[in-house]
Amino acid sequence: MSCRKSAMDLLARREHSRAELRQKLLQRDFDAQEVEDALDGLEADRLLDDARFAESYVHYRRGRGFGPLRIRQELQQRGVGSELIGAYLPARPREWLDDARREYEKKFGSVKVDDFKERARRARFLQGRGFPGEVIRMVLDWDE
Repeated sequence: MSCRKSAMDLLARREHSRAELRQKLLQRDFDAQEVEDALDGLEADRLLDDARFAESYVHYRRGRGFGPLRIRQELQQRGVGSELIGAYLPARPREWLDDARREYEKKFGSVKVDDFKERARRARFLQGRGFPGEVIRMVLDWDE
């Protein structure tokens, strides 16, 4: 199977970043130059696009309840440049408040809590989902 065909098979399943696709093709023992040529061709044909990948990934992960810190880290791990991340990942904390509240209510319901340990546990949950401290404080203050 050709390198381009393998790349297209991977892209048919889901969007990939260039770096992610490069890594997968190299793991399949394709020559590095052959991989770069195939990736260049796919970009020229607009079948591979890091901007489209970043937009799609942010939309998908945000819909799954993850916050901006986690999504940013995952995009960086997938080789997406910081300029594209900034373009598709809303940076203002207020834009993430509704998402954080939705995840909070899904996990804990609307029962208010006064216990410090329990509030800390709930804060750690939101932190693990990738929400910044400012948003977590707003959610927990909202809970009071």
